[in-house]
Amino acid sequence: MYTGAGGSQSYLTDEARGTSYPPQQEYRDTRSAEPVASTPSYPPTQRYQPFVNAPNPMQVAETPRYTIPARRRRRSPLGGLVFLLLLLLVGGGLLGFWTTHRNVVVNPTPSATPTEAAKQVIQEYYTDVNKRDYHSAYNLLTPGFQTYLGSYDSFARGYDNTKHNDISFGTAKQVSPGNVDVVTTIHALETKPQGDVTSTYRLKYSVVRLNGFWKIQSGVVV
Repeated sequence: MYTGAGGSQSYLTDEARGTSYPPQQEYRDTRSAEPVASTPSYPPTQRYQPFVNAPNPMQVAETPRYTIPARRRRRSPLGGLVFLLLLLLVGGGLLGFWTTHRNVVVNPTPSATPTEAAKQVIQEYYTDVNKRDYHSAYNLLTPGFQTYLGSYDSFARGYDNTKHNDISFGTAKQVSPGNVDVVTTIHALETKPQGDVTSTYRLKYSVVRLNGFWKIQSGVVV
């Protein structure tokens, strides 16, 4: 520090003080350079791709389903009984239908003449009536005579009061090769309000050969 006149102090530079210093040299680091480790190289980062078939961790496992077996219904014995009754009714109806519509064949003896064949058909008719086999008797009539007498039920009801029939033949005349008229006397035991009574009827039956079979075509009182 420099003190000037009047006691003032001042600072002098080196040049003002006459002091000189050698010029400063450029600093150089003389230490041997140490090898610097090279930065490692890494392969380029690949883009993350999820596995195609990998399970989704957020997916909740499906709970296995348990099927409750259906309870077997107990069959009621009443149902089987009803089914059996229905089966019997249907079978009976089919049997009745077949019996009503079956073709009743009366085979006269091979040597029988047309008049004898006609008498055999009439005899078979009254035999069936006496046995109450009205289906067979009804089928010995031609379709036209059946229509004239009405349905099978009305035909059968016509013999409700008849217990038995005895017949005898009168004259028999062949009208044509396939048509014979036979006069027949019927002694019918019938039930009436006053009791059992034997009634006598005299009828002329017309018997024809239809489709190879002899049938009763008509019967009129004479």
